[in-house]
Amino acid sequence: MSALRHRAAQGHAAYRAGLITGHEPGEIIVESQGSVYSWCGCRDLPTGRRLGARCLRRGQSGHGSWYFSVDLPAGPGWERRRIRRGGFRDRAVARALLGAWLTHMKV
Repeated sequence: MSALRHRAAQGHAAYRAGLITGHEPGEIIVESQGSVYSWCGCRDLPTGRRLGARCLRRGQSGHGSWYFSVDLPAGPGWERRRIRRGGFRDRAVARALLGAWLTHMKV
């Protein structure tokens, strides 16, 4: 392990232990207030790839689902950690559940 990577691992251990941030050990610290977005599973017929934001029906009532996403602090090895939940029928439900999740995690 390189010296830089070793220092990063030590820093991460101190971060997780609550020594750097002043938070309690094991406390979940949310790094963002989250986002709400819609997504559908439509695919391009010739290629079979997902259309995503290019879907012409996106935004129409009853098409696709709503999701929320929240970024958490980096995990072991400094990889990105994200909580994503979805399949909600409309934006209001996704926003309400995002708010409930953030409240439950005591942001």
